[in-house]
Amino acid sequence: MERIETKNYSSNHQFYSQFDYKTRGIVWITQEPINFSTPFLYEINYLLDNLFLKSLRDPDKAKKNKSNLLWAKCFGQDFFVSHLVQDPKNMLNSLNIHLNIAASRLANDEKIAYLIEPEINNRKESIKKVEWEIKKNLEKNNKTVKIFSLL
Repeated sequence: MERIETKNYSSNHQFYSQFDYKTRGIVWITQEPINFSTPFLYEINYLLDNLFLKSLRDPDKAKKNKSNLLWAKCFGQDFFVSHLVQDPKNMLNSLNIHLNIAASRLANDEKIAYLIEPEINNRKESIKKVEWEIKKNLEKNNKTVKIFSLL
């Protein structure tokens, strides 16, 4: 599994330029449940054909969701976002559930990005855990998929 160097983004163009036709999904970890001011919401929402904003129309449901797996067509290809709220007890279990579902739609040599908010407590430790879980899960599912960081 190849790891691509971490980048910082100051514009939408820089964010989107990290994606190519082989990128099939994003694992997105946030400090809190998603709301209209969550960083990168609008960039990711664009990739999901407006599904995140549609899900926020029901505020009670949005506040309760600490785990979301959304699928859409992005430029004609299946694309997923596994959104997780940082929660040491349940986050990795939810991530594995999402990855097991995603693995069935992934081909070898495709890519998965991960995005962990800078505000996350113990961010470096979270990055290591997320990278390890993605790698372990995909190997278990016999997938050789590249992973890379968006921040």
